[in-house]
Amino acid sequence: MILPSVSETLASVSRHPALESAISALRQGAAQERLAGMTETAKALVAAQVAAELRRPAVVVVASGARAEALAASLQFFYTALAGQQATEVAILPALDVLPWQDVSPHAEILEKRAVTLWRYASGLARVVVAPIAAARMRLGDAASYAEQARTLSRDQDISLEEFVAHLRRVGYESHDMVEMPGQFTVRGGIVDVFPAEADRPVRLELFGDSVESLREFDPNTQRSVRPIERVTLPPLLAPPSNSFRPGGGHSGGGPEVAARLHSLFDLREETVVILDEPEDIKEAAREFF
Repeated sequence: MILPSVSETLASVSRHPALESAISALRQGAAQERLAGMTETAKALVAAQVAAELRRPAVVVVASGARAEALAASLQFFYTALAGQQATEVAILPALDVLPWQDVSPHAEILEKRAVTLWRYASGLARVVVAPIAAARMRLGDAASYAEQARTLSRDQDISLEEFVAHLRRVGYESHDMVEMPGQFTVRGGIVDVFPAEADRPVRLELFGDSVESLREFDPNTQRSVRPIERVTLPPLLAPPSNSFRPGGGHSGGGPEVAARLHSLFDLREETVVILDEPEDIKEAAREFF
């Protein structure tokens, strides 16, 4: 919990004339504003202030993945303090750790983090995305294709078990005999155990016909129920189109998936503010990567 006095102090510190002038110009439709001479911590504070004041989606572009991790940690704190939003409003979009033409798959954790971030951002759950230039320049599908990847289930909801299992496989969940880790599921008759991405515990769905009769969190070690819940959201582990990558499965060539990647991170949300951290470093990183 952040005390009101801390938020007030940060807000007062942020009222630097240069920053206020830049935010005012952006409100009035300016295409670009430039601020210089800031420390690393000040950059995070300024980025948080711009996003909070303008109340618009923001993409913060940095030179590397390491820089994205470092900046996001401070940005999450400042944005929570200034905008009163949870830290989940800030997300990192990692770059793939292999090149698209290489006959190997990216690490599964990277694919999962990309999928969750793109879903959060496209669906409005995340307001700010921090991305290295290698991730920001990748072609993407449209916002709807990412927003539709999560599935929320509630008690008494009617579902098709066959369609639900097909959906889980499509967004990267894997079938196992026993659910012990995020991204796994198993089906036993009318009972489905699934461990949602980013969740602390797996969830057991019991179906009566096509109706969700009960939802319960359970302990993956003992497999015993912990508590009943009313609903569960299952984030994706793969983002469509996923550059034809699947964990451990290499990739395929062009075709419809390539044709569908006609968008970028910058147009997934309307009125996006783009914040560049050290533009010259970004240009150099882009030349090295591309």
